Amino acid sequence: MTNENKAANKIAGISARAFKLQEMKEFQSSYDNLIKAYEVSSLAILSTINIKELSEFQEWKPYLLANKEKTMPLLVSKMLNGDIFAFSIYKELTLHTIDYDIVHSNKNIDDELKSYGGAEDGLAIVNARHWLETKESAEIFSNFSDGKRVECEVNKMLNIHNEFVGCSPNLDN
Repeated sequence: MTNENKAANKIAGISARAFKLQEMKEFQSSYDNLIKAYEVSSLAILSTINIKELSEFQEWKPYLLANKEKTMPLLVSKMLNGDIFAFSIYKELTLHTIDYDIVHSNKNIDDELKSYGGAEDGLAIVNARHWLETKESAEIFSNFSDGKRVECEVNKMLNIHNEFVGCSPNLDN
């Protein structure tokens, strides 16, 4: 299991605790239904997932935005596993998106993407990692009783520094 997979599991765990069981089931059901709707739509023939064009996504989007403190960590955990559907949703919910133009104009990000294979699933991982460095990430994790601890563990695991979170350098995983 890679560090990204371990981090994804930690983040998914904190998200799962934030949702009630029924909410979690509804989220996963809506997520699965969105993927199914996309797969049978004419959008599926395109080379890039454009989830915003689906009416099912537009119907679900207000819920995702209203519950961002719960939904964003779940999406990021899926993205750390290379989930391109989660990445497509993420792009519609945040301003913190790294696209191929940014990748190709920044050697460090380009190298990071190449380390994940250079494709869309790698771009999902890169975006998840970079979201974990944002103020938004720190604010969302601070809503959980153990959020700072989990964020610090994940950041250490992934060798990420979020300037908005004061993590102890001696934190043990």
